[in-house]
Amino acid sequence: MYFQHTDISRVVFEGYVDDDGIMMCDNIFNAMEKTEIERADVRKLKRSMVN
Repeated sequence: MYFQHTDISRVVFEGYVDDDGIMMCDNIFNAMEKTEIERADVRKLKRSMVN
């Protein structure tokens, strides 16, 4: 959530990925789709999820 796809120019290494990590990423993407926040701002995201 701290990095947007547009901020990444090249992936040098991707560590171990398992089903739990994939599920977590899916949950984050789904949460971001439901919010009106353009870029990940943890404080704004937290407030939007509480309301």
